[in-house]
Amino acid sequence: MVNKDKRYLTVQKLMQAGHIKYFEDIFLHISRTRVAKDIGFNNDRMKNLIFNEVEGWVVRDLYRLAQLFEVEEASMLQLVNEQYLRDRKKKKK
Repeated sequence: MVNKDKRYLTVQKLMQAGHIKYFEDIFLHISRTRVAKDIGFNNDRMKNLIFNEVEGWVVRDLYRLAQLFEVEEASMLQLVNEQYLRDRKKKKK
């Protein structure tokens, strides 16, 4: 991608510094519409996966996101896992 949005680098640095704890936190710094467009996702589907069904992500798509943000695949998986565990605890209460 020639003209990559500079916010991808911002998110990369925040992830590497440990300031992003959950997958949804990424989208406080870059719009989901931008990311959805860059990976070829429908915006409504993207919104649902981020905020309602984080466990619905396909690993291949998370790897594509990791490439887009230029971070380790494992770190993207970890963010999804942390959000899933947090959300599961909320639902049990």
